[in-house]
Order: sequence, then structure tokens, then C-alpha cells
Amino acid sequence: MKVYSLVPVCLLLLILPLSAQDRLVAKVEVEGNKRTRDWFLKRLGYVKEGSMLDSARLASDVRRFKLLPSVASASFEVIPEGDENYKVVYTVVENFAIIPGLNVTQDVNDDIAFRTSLFDFNFLGQNQTIGGFYSRNVFDSYDFYWVAPNLFTRKWGIGINYQNNVLQEPIFFDDGRDVNYKFDSRAFEFRIFYEHNFNNRFDLGLNFADEDYGFLNGNLHEEIPEELGVQRISVVGQYEYNNITNEYQYVDGFRNLFTYSFTLASKGDNNFLRNFFIGRNDTEYFLRVGERGNWANRLRLGLASNATTPFAPFALDNQINIRGVGNVVDRGTA
Repeated sequence: MKVYSLVPVCLLLLILPLSAQDRLVAKVEVEGNKRTRDWFLKRLGYVKEGSMLDSARLASDVRRFKLLPSVASASFEVIPEGDENYKVVYTVVENFAIIPGLNVTQDVNDDIAFRTSLFDFNFLGQNQTIGGFYSRNVFDSYDFYWVAPNLFTRKWGIGINYQNNVLQEPIFFDDGRDVNYKFDSRAFEFRIFYEHNFNNRFDLGLNFADEDYGFLNGNLHEEIPEELGVQRISVVGQYEYNNITNEYQYVDGFRNLFTYSFTLASKGDNNFLRNFFIGRNDTEYFLRVGERGNWANRLRLGLASNATTPFAPFALDNQINIRGVGNVVDRGTA
């Protein structure tokens, strides 16, 4: 009896997908959005007017909307409209997307350092990110940033970044001498973004940088230069696997981000600043705990060449890192 009772269930499971193929989406609407454009959300979604009604794609669209920086939550509703025709209504709850920032800390000279920033994560209502920062960390620095990951289509976009970073860099040499340099970096970066699907994303970019080191104070000798300068061209690639779901401020799921860059020194008259590569992998795991809890883990692994020069740090914080050099971004060792 148990075997025969499964036959109607199996037939029903076979019939339901066939009948669902005749259900057409006659209309797609978006509600709840104030700044985000309707056409932009519709372009991101898989469900289109005239397509077949598919619950899996509806759920996928909702998850994609929640990954947008301007969206805190999203849901959908299917409303019948005549025989085999349905209207799909997406309802989104928007985040406040214009975010100011102020960070106050202490610089390497034990003086006050600060950074102030302003970013709009929903520029033009298309979830483009635009903004910049100004910081004072011994010296003045500033940055401008614009990213439009879905500028051309649902899958293709671009981003640009210009940064003038001026910092005091403590450099520790093998013989025990330490020297403070003024590090001045002017860099422009251009990236292309490609979203294969909601889980897999790629980007590829070029970074052009002009870097100078000028002596400030410390213990110099004939083998330690007073000034260093180099022009760099870096090829930067990134792959992201994202299986995260968001609901307001809560995050659940797994994400892995792998970044690789190769840098060529196009001009330099020293053995300290040279070509190098960096590979870095971030593995993140998030878990909802109870109603209001969120557990988060991140494991970062990095490997790079350029390990035999004191100008080769992996920065752990904004002051001192593994090799004893602070402030600047990772450039070597492991």
C-alpha cells in the first residue's frame, strides 16, 4: 500500500512543472523604493514581463535586491490577472544610502590623526557608489571614488579611483637602523566589473602610481638613501564567490574573495622598490544567532614576493605591521 500511494504524488510532481510553464508574467512592478529607479531593479531581476512564472527565479531576484547597498529588505507577491497571467510585485525597503564618516585616532608621532568621508551608495538611484575622504595623518591625504557595477547591463560595469596618499612611514632596516620617510603616492585606478551570476563576480583593473620617499629623520648611512622614487603599473584581478543573504543589518552565509595583483616598476634607481606580486584570499562566514545575534568570522591568507626589502609590508593596522613598517597598504612578504 505504501508503494502504490507514492504513485499519485509522483504524478502530481511531474504535472505541476508542466502546468507552471503556461503561467506567464504579464506585468512586473516595484514598490517601496524612493531613490532607487524602477527600471534599474527590473534590469537586475531575472523575471521579466512575458517570461514564464518561476518561483526559483523570484526568490533569486529577491536575494539579489537584498545584496544591493541601498536595499535593507525585499519580498515578492504574485497576483493572478486573468487566465494563466500573473502580476509580480517586488516590495523593497531602502537603506539610508548617504553615509558620512569620521574616524579619530593617533598617528606615529602620538598626535591626533583623523579621517572624514562622505559616500553615496545609491548615486543616481542606480546603486552606484560615489564619494571620497580627506585625512590628516601627519600629512594630508585625499581620495575620490566612483563605482558603477551595473552601468551598462545587469552584468557589466566600471569603476575609477584616484588617491593622493601622503603619510609618515617608519622603515626598519636589517642592521637595526630606523628611518622615518615622507611617503607620497599618487595613484589612479580603472576597473571593469563582470557579474557572471548572483554568486560569482569578477573584476579586472589597471593601477598607475607615482611613489616617492623623502627622508624626514632617523639613522642614515651610505647604503640607506635619502630619497626614493618609482612609477608603478599594477594589474589587479579579483574573484568573489558570494552565497550571502541579507535581512536589514543581519547577514547569513558564506563568501570568499580572492585578489591578485602584479606590479611592474617602470622607473627606479634603487634596489629597494622593485617588481612584486600579491595574492590574498579572504574567507568569511556569517551565522544568524537567535533573533538579534550575528556571528562573523574572517580568515585572511596572503602571499607576496618582494620579501627581502624593508619596503615590503603586509599592514595589520594603520600604524605598524608584520615587518615593522606602517601606514601603507600591503606590498610584500607573507
